[in-house]
Amino acid sequence: MYRYLADIYTEPEPDTDTLANLGPLTGLAGIWSRDAGEEVNPKPDGPEHQRFIERYELQPIDAQGRHSRGWRFPVVVLVGVILGTGACSRKDAPAVRAQAVAQSEPAVQPERQFRLVATIQDLMEGQIDPSADALWDSVAYIATEAGIEDRRPHTDEQWRALRRSAVTLIETINLLCMPGRRVAVAGTPAGFGELSPAQIQRRIQADHDRFAQFARVLQEAGLKALTAIDAKDAQALMDAGGVIDEACEACHVAYWYPDQHSPGN
Repeated sequence: MYRYLADIYTEPEPDTDTLANLGPLTGLAGIWSRDAGEEVNPKPDGPEHQRFIERYELQPIDAQGRHSRGWRFPVVVLVGVILGTGACSRKDAPAVRAQAVAQSEPAVQPERQFRLVATIQDLMEGQIDPSADALWDSVAYIATEAGIEDRRPHTDEQWRALRRSAVTLIETINLLCMPGRRVAVAGTPAGFGELSPAQIQRRIQADHDRFAQFARVLQEAGLKALTAIDAKDAQALMDAGGVIDEACEACHVAYWYPDQHSPGN
């Protein structure tokens, strides 16, 4: 026979020792994490592996009142926050009282791996050189027997085409600066008066930050050209073209033909 309380309508005060009332769930309370998660995606060139972090956070909260056959009694609840799945290793967590709930740590994003397919030579011949040539050729003063030609863009379409070239130049520099990119495909011969691709590669790898600085100078020059194009300022575009030429030459002298000597030296 059940022994009823004198007042079945008054909820008893819960025990504030939350962890002690979890019973068989006590061992689960805390933070569990694992940093060895790996996702494998099938790709035509072979499986792609991506690492990720798993995290489970199980925190007890205040005792909750609950009805059962007219009774009210406290029930301790274990609340879980789960990020990821799989086996985990336990991390010690401080005792959590009724009023305190630990804040979740921000999820750590796995580092993305980029496939560097194009070589530096590919980027220069396919993107950088054509874009720079378009900017250089767009503004010029040409003197002939027939007179002086003042070449500059006039129509909106001409300015839009130049803008595409400037943006292509600027964004390709970001690709050029990525560490690990090859100078050229294997077997590519050295250009006239230039070091071999292998020698250039070694010079870049020896101090990649310096190589990136040269590239950023070219990118800044491209940004100046883009500003001039947006303002439809032909003179400013010509000035930016001169800076682009100097930036290209400085990088080539440093890495492609460092043994080149100026006349008289």
